[in-house]
Amino acid sequence: MRHLLLFSVLVVWCGVFVYSHPKDDDFAEFEDDEEFETDVFEDGDSEDDDVSVEGEFDEEVEEDDFETDEDLDDSGVIEEDDDVEVETIDTEEFEDYTSGSSDDRKSDIKISESAVAQYSTWHWYYAEILMLLGLVCYLLNYIMGRTRNQSLAVAWLEAHLELLKANFTIVGDNGEGDSATEEELIKQSDNSYVLWSSGRQGCNSMIIQMKLQKRHDLLFLLMNAVRPNPDTFVVSVQLADHDMDNFVLAVSKKKSAVKMMKELSDIQNYCPERRSADKFNLPSSFVVLPEIHEAAMAILSHNTISSVFQRYEELIETLHISDQYTGVVDDMAEDDSGGVVVKIPERKIIFTYTAPRAARHGNMKSVEPLLRFLLQLIDRINKYRLSKEGRDKATKNRQRVAQNVQKLSHQQRQEAAQVRKEERKKAEKEKLLQETDPDKTRKWEEKEHKRALKKQSRVKQKLMRVG
Repeated sequence: MRHLLLFSVLVVWCGVFVYSHPKDDDFAEFEDDEEFETDVFEDGDSEDDDVSVEGEFDEEVEEDDFETDEDLDDSGVIEEDDDVEVETIDTEEFEDYTSGSSDDRKSDIKISESAVAQYSTWHWYYAEILMLLGLVCYLLNYIMGRTRNQSLAVAWLEAHLELLKANFTIVGDNGEGDSATEEELIKQSDNSYVLWSSGRQGCNSMIIQMKLQKRHDLLFLLMNAVRPNPDTFVVSVQLADHDMDNFVLAVSKKKSAVKMMKELSDIQNYCPERRSADKFNLPSSFVVLPEIHEAAMAILSHNTISSVFQRYEELIETLHISDQYTGVVDDMAEDDSGGVVVKIPERKIIFTYTAPRAARHGNMKSVEPLLRFLLQLIDRINKYRLSKEGRDKATKNRQRVAQNVQKLSHQQRQEAAQVRKEERKKAEKEKLLQETDPDKTRKWEEKEHKRALKKQSRVKQKLMRVG
């Protein structure tokens, strides 16, 4: 890929060099012709009297060279013995023509400089050539990048296939047809692949999404040289209700933690505080977002988990464990009445990590311990149960969030009803302005006045009750 970039830069440099150093002697071939034409007119005593200049008349022919008048045909052409045709000069056509020698008429001939014929050369099409070369480079990069991403996805599957088959019954089903398929990657785009697995105790299914670099995009490669963007793997595990207790926990890099708190609704509602990772025996580059402190200590303080985080500190991005996962905050839809559609929460484990430099060259065995770590984490979460205090706290948190959602939904319904009411009033008023009957106008004004008085009386009653 680097060789292709260097080739593109070399092509651009060659185009600039050609443009700045044009060829100076493109029309040198025409200089000999011009000199030849000038010599013809300067040499008045040429040996061959039959030589003529283009655009002028022939040299005068001696009378002794002609035959009798009988050889003159209707076209005014006299045939010589050596079959050379010479046209006679019509004095009426040439008004200023005077007989005499060629030396006397030489001064009357005016030679005009005609435009020299210009033939196009490849120097004139340097812009088109550069454009074609750029398109060829882009096409080659697209083919090479797409092939490279596909080979990396296949290499990852081959490196993890044995581990996946040992833990799941179905590996690589595409969801099409009545019978299940195996070892098949679902291609979402040229840089995104998905692998679905199912049939393991402790979880319903596991989806692995490979978000590779856009190697098929030449512009992305240039931007990636300035700001590297590594290959990312997102593993999402779907848990059943009895496979996990009620708690939310997240471990993330400091930069990613800010993004999670802004985008994910369960992190916003249940994990408002950030804790230092040093308290949980994790590297200082991570941040812990716990709902219940005892759950975070019980899961993260285990020697196996802490050792994996310390060993693969540069690769691990986020670990999200939640029984209230509803997706991104912007995905909250509204119903017909304007209220918030409450999504059914899911129990999920989402683990995100990047590929090291060795894995980018096809050595995907180096990231296999991370998937093995996630499978061990699933078993540990299935076995863990909260204490009575932890369960009470989790129940109160979920009741509080449910009440907030109901209040928000009720408020949005009221706002939507108020908007519809204002629109209906506006439509009635516009219809009344178009009405020409004064009785209907008076009745509408009286109706609005009674409605305003009734509203004022209600407000006064509320104020008296409060007082």
